[in-house]
Amino acid sequence: MAKVGRPKSNNPREFTIPEIRVTKEENRMIKLKAALYAGNSVAKFLRMAAEKYKEELPDEKCLCGGKMKVVLDTETFDYEIADEKVSIKVNNIPMYKCENCGKMKENLFLMAALEEAIDHEIIRSMRERQKIPEEIDFQSFLEVKTTSKENKKVHV
Repeated sequence: MAKVGRPKSNNPREFTIPEIRVTKEENRMIKLKAALYAGNSVAKFLRMAAEKYKEELPDEKCLCGGKMKVVLDTETFDYEIADEKVSIKVNNIPMYKCENCGKMKENLFLMAALEEAIDHEIIRSMRERQKIPEEIDFQSFLEVKTTSKENKKVHV
């Protein structure tokens, strides 16, 4: 007997974006652009927009009065998995460093999202019975890995 239900997709929907409040004008703009550029699919339009979005991070001012510049730094995240300590080093994380006093400042929202991404990577590795990575480049989290035959990466 055939299995009833939704057919297996090569583009599974694992997550949904929580409800986002927008103005009427923004909603209209999104729907029109989705119709124009993405075959009327808001989800496809949002994926396309995220893939193309890239902007320089602004400089900030330090408490000492100095200028803070964006630098790429490394952080190590420690986990305990099945009573075993695991450390994952993430390279090239954008942070701010004061040119005057040398103080480092991280973006708390970014770090929280990064920890969530690492958690998902650990779960994915365990589900696929792969070794949990010891080192990850931050940039790899900004890529969408496709499930097509050529398994190409699309940079976000």
